[in-house]
Amino acid sequence: MARNESHLQFSPDEIPVSGKNQTDASSVKKDIAKNAAVSGKKAAARLSFERSRPPSKLSHVAAGAVSYGMEGSDDSASSDAAKAAAAQSLYLTESVRMVADSRQNSGSANTAQSEGYSSNPNSKQQQKRNIKKEYAEKKKGRGAGKAAKNSEKTAKAASRTADTAESAAGSAHGKRLLIVLLCVFGVLVFLLTGAASCSLIGEGLASTVNVTTYPVSDSDMLDAEQAYLNMETALRREILYYEETHSYDEYHYDLGTIGHDPYALISAVTAMKEGEWESNNISGELKSLFDTQYVLTESVTREIRYRDEQRTDYYQAYDPTTQTYYTIPYTYTVRVPYYYYICTVTLKTKELSEVAEQILSDDQYSQYEIYMATQGNRPDLFP
Repeated sequence: MARNESHLQFSPDEIPVSGKNQTDASSVKKDIAKNAAVSGKKAAARLSFERSRPPSKLSHVAAGAVSYGMEGSDDSASSDAAKAAAAQSLYLTESVRMVADSRQNSGSANTAQSEGYSSNPNSKQQQKRNIKKEYAEKKKGRGAGKAAKNSEKTAKAASRTADTAESAAGSAHGKRLLIVLLCVFGVLVFLLTGAASCSLIGEGLASTVNVTTYPVSDSDMLDAEQAYLNMETALRREILYYEETHSYDEYHYDLGTIGHDPYALISAVTAMKEGEWESNNISGELKSLFDTQYVLTESVTREIRYRDEQRTDYYQAYDPTTQTYYTIPYTYTVRVPYYYYICTVTLKTKELSEVAEQILSDDQYSQYEIYMATQGNRPDLFP
């Protein structure tokens, strides 16, 4: 059987009630009519900004009950009874809500009347205008006060700006003069600093050149080199004629190389003299360097050896004829011991750099290394 999906709607006069509840329903109807008249008057006195009350949740429940009650069979008597019960429940619920609203509206109306507002519907627009007017006057008063304060602040700021402008105008010339003086001072400081820096650089370069250059004339350095060469030549000759100047039986030779670096020689002599020197006053330095670089020694070994020697001797013989004695010579060989001398000639040599490290002090050797690194700024002196 098809269900009836429509909902029943009842007015207060059409609500079906049972006999038991008929008396209560009549009483409720009277209260509803009375409250409706009061609510109509009170509602006119409400201000426009009051929010309306949301619908009661009970009405939704009752509506659901009515809807559920209508989902039965159209021919069933129990369905009619359910519809009547649901409608009555909905009516009672709405009645209770309306009575509560009328009481709350009555309290709001009394409050409005006590504050001087009329409940007459015709005065509603006038009340709104009065409220808007009062709000506008208050807002205007606040705006005027704020504008006055702003004007006062603006005047004070303008006064301070004027004073600042006057002081700035008065000191503008002084500031420009101060800026010019500062610029001139900065330029002078820069120039003086640059000049001092250039002077220091120049002095440093000059000092560097002085430290690294031989402080000796070319002729003196060449004479010193020649004097050292002469000493080496004399050493060679001594070794060459060693056997002629000595009387040993045998000679052995252990000789190093004779020669030197002329820059090492001049650097060492200059470091030893710690400055300028002349060739006629460096004989002691040259001899010290030479004796350290070249060491000539001899080592003599004595041995006992034997050699054969021929000797002559005589013996006497008797001549019977003459009955005399006569002497007859004869020779013989004997082994004779003797000392045999072996001479070993040794020449130990060093590089002048080793000699300088050995005989120079720390400061002198540092200066020697500087001269050697730059060749005394005379790389063409000894090709």
